[in-house]
Order: sequence, then C-alpha cells, then structure tokens
Amino acid sequence: MAGLFSIVASAKRASGSELPVETELKLSLPAAQAQQLWKIPPLSTLLVNKPTRQRLFSAYYDSPHLDLHKRGVALRLRRHGRHWVQTVKTDSCPGGGLQRRIEFEVVVPTTGA
Repeated sequence: MAGLFSIVASAKRASGSELPVETELKLSLPAAQAQQLWKIPPLSTLLVNKPTRQRLFSAYYDSPHLDLHKRGVALRLRRHGRHWVQTVKTDSCPGGGLQRRIEFEVVVPTTGA
C-alpha cells in the first residue's frame, strides 16, 4: 500500500463549570481514500470548513522515570505559527480510533527575545 495518511478530527467542548473535553478520531488510510473521505455522506454534512493540511511541531515532556505517563497525563508543547501552546491531557477513554479526554491548553507568553 503506497503511503498512509493520518486524519485527525477533533472537537473540544467546555461550558460553565464543565472541564474541556476533546473528542478525537484518528484514521490512517491510503492517499486516494483520504482525498475522498469528506465527500462521503454523512461526513460531508458534518464538514463546516474545507479540510486543511498542516505540518506540526510537537514536543512531549515527562520526567526521567515517566511519572506523568504512569499517572495518565501528557504534557505537550506545540508550535502554531509564531505562537507556542502548552497542553496538558488526561488519559483517554479509548474506543478504537475514537478517544475522549480532558485537555487544558494555554498560549505560552513570548519573552520578546
């Protein structure tokens, strides 16, 4: 099979006192199928914006003894354009390619350097 593409669709929800919950669907499929995926009902009816392709830089951090991982926590730093976003994720509730987890994000302030 010629190269597989990963498609990640996620939605975050938080209102009032609720914690921010991310629901994420990850798929890996051949390039030809990836290009056609969003044209298939019912997915085509769910699409709000045209799908985009992004190149991401993400770094995950933990202690030398993997203390965060052992407690079901992930700490990530990701670049979005000129900004960095720090994310803390809880352990997910797996369901095949579908995951739900609590996720907190904050933009990292720049130092002007």
